[in-house]
Amino acid sequence: MAAQSAMCKRCSSYIDLQDYTITSAVSKNFRTKGRFVVEGKGYIFNTHVVAREVIIKGRLIGRITADELTVYSSADINGSFEAKRLIVPADNCFRWKERLRVGTIEVIGEFVGDVAADLNVVLRATGRLFGNIQARGLVVEEGAVLVGDVNISAAG
Repeated sequence: MAAQSAMCKRCSSYIDLQDYTITSAVSKNFRTKGRFVVEGKGYIFNTHVVAREVIIKGRLIGRITADELTVYSSADINGSFEAKRLIVPADNCFRWKERLRVGTIEVIGEFVGDVAADLNVVLRATGRLFGNIQARGLVVEEGAVLVGDVNISAAG
């Protein structure tokens, strides 16, 4: 059995290590070093989710802060998010109207929108990206599709 929480030795603050799976409507803030999954029928609203790994298949109204965020086609996000790494899985499409700012984005499926990556944009062989890119680095595997302007610079 794994620990579900811990106490910081330096500051004595409580650290949640639990994984959460949301399958119905929930209005609550979450802060965990674990995995946070909003399933297809899940709906989380008026919230701020902070987690190590976040997977969105359902509906979210609020804010997300994640080390790694995976977004499926079925996701409906109204709000904002910060992610060190954003993943669009194979056979899924993610559209974002505003300019998307992330650390790194890995597109295995399809992404439609403009990207400003602090580090890299990675297009896997099955990936398709329709939008403009500003990043420090760009990796495009053979077979990937990229339609848009690209600006690669040390400034990101």
